[in-house]
Amino acid sequence: MTDIDAEPVEDAPLERFRLRAVDGEDLAVIAACLQGALSCYGEMGFDEVENRFALILVRYSWEKAARQVAADTGVLDMDGDRTGGMPKDPVALGQQRTALRFETVDVVRLRGIDRAEPNKVLEVMTLSVREIDGRVMVHVMFADSSEVCLEAAQLDARLEDLEDLDSIDGLDEPPAS
Repeated sequence: MTDIDAEPVEDAPLERFRLRAVDGEDLAVIAACLQGALSCYGEMGFDEVENRFALILVRYSWEKAARQVAADTGVLDMDGDRTGGMPKDPVALGQQRTALRFETVDVVRLRGIDRAEPNKVLEVMTLSVREIDGRVMVHVMFADSSEVCLEAAQLDARLEDLEDLDSIDGLDEPPAS
């Protein structure tokens, strides 16, 4: 067995997510990252000139939780067995502000989203894609059964983390009275 000089898991810096989807399998990865993420109509926009639809979300940072579990329980050995026990502390899910954008979008339809309530919180359930008559239909589905439907020439979705909400000073502090 070769010794590897590596940083401890808990101290290694996390890279911000930058994911791109060009097919259904890729979009399923982005959908998994965004399950339970929060947004609102006021954080969505469609640029008709650039044919781009974008929304800002706050997603759970599942990768930080996985890192904590790995640090607490040890890593898997060559046989796939854990070298440690159960996590010593409850797993904390951090939050990450992220942007999701779709290129080559020609049409945006909203179903069940009230434009008069731009700050109503929408929880992402999943994203899906299908092809109809040579056009790509992307659906961003929310927990309240509302959805954003995009019609595009091709699938070109990009997810990019903006900032780690856990690192913003004062975010968890109650407002001064």
